[in-house]
Amino acid sequence: MAIQFTAAQQKVLDAQNHNILVSAAAGSGKTAVLVERIVRLISEGDHPLDIDRLLVVTFTRAAAAQMRERIGQALSARLRRDPGNAHLRRQEVLLHKAQITTMDSFFTFILRNYFSDIALDPGFRQIDQNESGLIQADVLKDFLEEKYASGDPSFLSCVDYFCTGSDDKELEELILELFRHSGSHPSPSAWLRERAADYDIKDEEELFETPWMRSMVMNTAIALYESDRTYAVIEELCREPDIPDIIQLFIQEERERLFGKIRPLLRDFFTDRSHSGNKSAKGGGGQADLAAETGQLIRLWEEIQKSISGDFKRYPTIRGKKYEHLDPAARVFVKNLRDGEKERITRLRQKTAGQDTERILAGMKAASAPVAALSALTLEFSERFLEEKKARHLIDFIDLEHFALEILAERQEDGTYVPRRAARALRGHYDQILIDEYQDSNEVQELLLQIISGEDDGNNNRFMVGDIKQSIYRFRLARPEIFMEKYDSYLPDDPLTEKIELDQNFRSRKEVLDCVNALFFRLMRREIGGVEYSEAVSLKRGAVFPDEDP
Repeated sequence: MAIQFTAAQQKVLDAQNHNILVSAAAGSGKTAVLVERIVRLISEGDHPLDIDRLLVVTFTRAAAAQMRERIGQALSARLRRDPGNAHLRRQEVLLHKAQITTMDSFFTFILRNYFSDIALDPGFRQIDQNESGLIQADVLKDFLEEKYASGDPSFLSCVDYFCTGSDDKELEELILELFRHSGSHPSPSAWLRERAADYDIKDEEELFETPWMRSMVMNTAIALYESDRTYAVIEELCREPDIPDIIQLFIQEERERLFGKIRPLLRDFFTDRSHSGNKSAKGGGGQADLAAETGQLIRLWEEIQKSISGDFKRYPTIRGKKYEHLDPAARVFVKNLRDGEKERITRLRQKTAGQDTERILAGMKAASAPVAALSALTLEFSERFLEEKKARHLIDFIDLEHFALEILAERQEDGTYVPRRAARALRGHYDQILIDEYQDSNEVQELLLQIISGEDDGNNNRFMVGDIKQSIYRFRLARPEIFMEKYDSYLPDDPLTEKIELDQNFRSRKEVLDCVNALFFRLMRREIGGVEYSEAVSLKRGAVFPDEDP
């Protein structure tokens, strides 16, 4: 029996000739819709495509194999209904060499076919993370030994600044961490050179424009915002009859002392940030907005310092016959919640102690030269590591991405990329690019697929499916912000860049969905994780189980 698609799913199937972002919740039938869209592209209309003219990218080899199998099954079903259809039979043959693949497999395909464009040895062997790590450790050890032997003053100052013990383990870890992060950017060397100037800060305004200072203010503000909300819950619990008035009054006074002055600032800050995020996604904003936000951050940080600087008062002791009739379990529960918030704010106080603007600027001035030296060391190490791999005819996953980018485009001085021969050839070959699990893309992958699609030539042929709520690979340097930028800027029914929501869940019962929604409404907010769990993206019941009422 044919699948009955919902109106939203049908919209996904019908949308054509423009970039499409599908926000597909768990259990929404995403894979079935994606497979059906591919099958319709290669079997319906006046000019159906050949499947080898589609680039279909997903996250795992298992997912790619499953998708290929399901497309094959769908083609077989159509051939049973129309056995004389030569085009469908051709698709069955082409399916085996079609690019239904993972990112790394596709990048390997580019290297195998265009290796001569960058004078790459075609006999390279791809190595896994473990083998790459072993070579990395050997290269770093030899590299640091050479640096010690050279007696370079800037290197020795860098060691003194970052290493607290009798060895240089901290420096090794910093170099490797910087190297790892640089690999997720289109130009690692340019990114590392930019980091050299990160601590060259002149004044307060410039300080609060830095990403890390904004992050510190933001993370502290989020923690206080959450703590204030928890205190509100504690206040509500204190209205229960088993909680003495003295505790209720204590909690009210403590909350007001901690958050009374800063609460309006926090509320305004997160409201303004949400609005400015939407404005930026739609192409608005500018220097005036940045200056206003910087001033707001400075005022907020000053108030944060004041808000958490005071000591906590002693919690009331409840004794005597007057309270014997009250359930002690309720008091214990309230006290445990309050003690948890006391511990949270104490940790914040310890982290931010002495972090007034003047001291931070002085610390950055002292760190400026060592950080510049660290960036230079990491850049030199990355070059040595690449040379060693080339000498052994080896490449790892990071090399795959960057060699593929080097093959496809040339970086200009202004940071833009101009397509090369290989990119133009691939643009001419692929009519559609379909990307699954789009929320787990990184900057290099996004740029590569942009170049292949030909967006700079006005091509809008990308179909992107993902769910920001299922983004779990930030530790691998995925950037879910790429998904969110499009989610905020794409519009329903837009003729060039359309957003479609698949929010019906066909996998779980209503009780499960209600529980998940109730939890996520409280936990997932733009000011905390960049994701607003609103009614628009909440899970909707899509299936009625046999023992349920419709």
